[in-house]
Amino acid sequence: MPTKPHRIRLAGPWEWLPNGQTEDGNHAIQTFQLPFTVSSNDASQSSGTLRRKFHCPTGLNEKSIVMIVIECNSAASVSLNGQIVDAVTPSTLRTSVDSSPQRIDFDVSKMLKPFNELCVCLPPLTPSQTPCLTSACLEICDAV
Repeated sequence: MPTKPHRIRLAGPWEWLPNGQTEDGNHAIQTFQLPFTVSSNDASQSSGTLRRKFHCPTGLNEKSIVMIVIECNSAASVSLNGQIVDAVTPSTLRTSVDSSPQRIDFDVSKMLKPFNELCVCLPPLTPSQTPCLTSACLEICDAV
């Protein structure tokens, strides 16, 4: 039975890379704190990737279970250190009339490195929904 999880918020800074933008130095990378909502003002920047770098938590052992927990309201893919963790599809998310954010978690215990990069790819805007990432955190607990 796992113990009560210890939570580490990944509030920010997050970097926003709209689709089509590269890191060639011609564009300034925008940084944000969560919650983050894609602006509907510019359709060319309506989808992209949110990126957050973080150090591996200390005090982990072979029994530690580390989960990445995100709250989002739209389909997304999540990767850690360039490796896809999972894709969040509309069928994964509960059907919600108000498009409220929903909790999705991923076990990344075996994927952590001393320094990590978490990426959440948000889909293009639809007329009925504005993609957003409300929160992200690490939840750590030890199996007993």
